[in-house]
Amino acid sequence: MVQELKFEGDTHSSPYKKWKVLLPVLFLIAATTTYFLFSKPTVILQLQPEKTELFIGDQIIFERMLNTNAKIKGTILHQVLDKTGQLILQKTEQLTIDKQNKETVKFPTTRLQSGKYTIQTLLRINGKEQEQHYYITIKEGKTLIEALPTEITFAPETEITINCPKECDDFNTCTTDTCQQGTCTYAPQTPCCGNGNCEPTESGLTCPQDCTAKVETPQDITQKAKITAESNPNMAVSLCTSITQPVQADQCVYDIALKTNNSQACTSITKDRTRDSCYMEFALQDDFSICDLVQNHFQKTSCKSLQNIKIQQQAIKTTQEYPHL
Repeated sequence: MVQELKFEGDTHSSPYKKWKVLLPVLFLIAATTTYFLFSKPTVILQLQPEKTELFIGDQIIFERMLNTNAKIKGTILHQVLDKTGQLILQKTEQLTIDKQNKETVKFPTTRLQSGKYTIQTLLRINGKEQEQHYYITIKEGKTLIEALPTEITFAPETEITINCPKECDDFNTCTTDTCQQGTCTYAPQTPCCGNGNCEPTESGLTCPQDCTAKVETPQDITQKAKITAESNPNMAVSLCTSITQPVQADQCVYDIALKTNNSQACTSITKDRTRDSCYMEFALQDDFSICDLVQNHFQKTSCKSLQNIKIQQQAIKTTQEYPHL
């Protein structure tokens, strides 16, 4: 008698068991595919203002930030609205991004009055709109003239001891520059090529600028000095001082000092009035280190006054930029 034996691993039940294991795996794959194929892109719009309280004349500045998980193309409107919601200023951006994007947005306040305003940003993508906003307050600020005091009181003048500068350089190569008891002295050197005199030891070969057949006019020398100043300012001043007419020589040095922006060159001017005028040119450019060198009392007082006004203007500017200090 033959007996039929059956085992637990009989092949008649194996297909059912295989499907029982595969079905959850297939379901997970289908769900994941559906999520990636049909999930909607996410876009996050954020605004980060620099300041929310400003004065008329300041700039409205804020950072516009976008974060997305898909490539998007859209339009951004930046708007300034008054307290009634009326549009005052607007800027437009056209952009395409796929991850992150940041932009600094600026609006002037010169056309705005004091009051409260809304800063609004609209993001438009495929007919849909996202909005972010914040509020600012604009205050009136005093003008520079209004902020100046009605009266300026100057301290009485005190006697000032002037010491020689570190180098008593008159930019004349034909002088020996020394400091004696607080005073710069300039002793002529002879012979010297460049002093305008054709001395016995000089010739047209050894010193053509002094010993030349052509007689140069003050205008010729001044023009040569201006060209020389671009590469050798000291030699340019020496050329000017070689002019025998004092008025033309002083004017030549005056021009070279302004061209090279070097107030020290003014020391080579012989006439006090012209030298003081040369110094005042630099005072008007906020270089007040020369005020004590001015000889004329009225011009020296004017130089000190300009210095005091400049100090007050800087103090007012600091107060406006940092009103809470």
